[in-house]
Amino acid sequence: MIAIDMFNPHHWEFAEGVEQEARERGYNVLLFTRSLDPQYIQRMMKDLMGRRLDGLILSGRLIEASEDARNTIPRIQRHRLPVVEVNDQPPEYTLDCIIADYRKATEEAMAYLISLGHRRIGMVYGVVEQSLGVDRLEPYRETLHHASLPVDEKLIVYCGPTVDDGYQAALRLLKLPQRPTAIVAINDLLAIGVLRAAGDQGLRVPQDLSLIGFDNISLANYLNPRLTTATKNILQIGRDAVRMVLERIEDPEKPYQKIYIPARLIIRESTGPAPS
Repeated sequence: MIAIDMFNPHHWEFAEGVEQEARERGYNVLLFTRSLDPQYIQRMMKDLMGRRLDGLILSGRLIEASEDARNTIPRIQRHRLPVVEVNDQPPEYTLDCIIADYRKATEEAMAYLISLGHRRIGMVYGVVEQSLGVDRLEPYRETLHHASLPVDEKLIVYCGPTVDDGYQAALRLLKLPQRPTAIVAINDLLAIGVLRAAGDQGLRVPQDLSLIGFDNISLANYLNPRLTTATKNILQIGRDAVRMVLERIEDPEKPYQKIYIPARLIIRESTGPAPS
């Protein structure tokens, strides 16, 4: 298995699901932890080719980070090694995949904020070169358009995935002459950074600023205020990924599977009516 962003508790749960299912099926898990450095990924993929593995579970974001990694996938498949990709977007190539679909949850989140009277909604987004979060950015734009609201590019901030990245991105948004009254962050760690930045700027959540994250990490329910966020069963996704690998081992010629796992919005305390 390959996993990335292990600093994010969301990925710990995924790895736990993989390990649980593999252990119950009599397999051991080899974990490659986070690095998006292309040279590291190239070395890692070459190392994998030299190992006697039964199957691979790949992070789509890791694959996107390196053209060498993308080019390695067909070579792995030619060696008949079962591969499952877990991603936010369908892969470019034909293989078994699990797609965490955040599009409907984003539409629901945006519609909810608009129903609360918010008209200037910021987006704290991921790295612009990667497709992570596209299923959040596109419906963000589309929902504003359908509500006849302008898409202000100054309200979209591209950044990394950490708490500090979220903090710095929020400062940029909150210091605008016309700041947003709500912010959507594409993961909960970014949202935690936004929450802290709001407090440091003297803003109350949700009275002055509403906030929505994604992933529903366990900490989200213990923040003050508790974070409104989108969730999917990431532990089950880890288990399902192992099952797909084992099914491919048992029947190499079976049709490839593409499974969509929808996310849903959990409304907590960090969202409220737009300030007057």
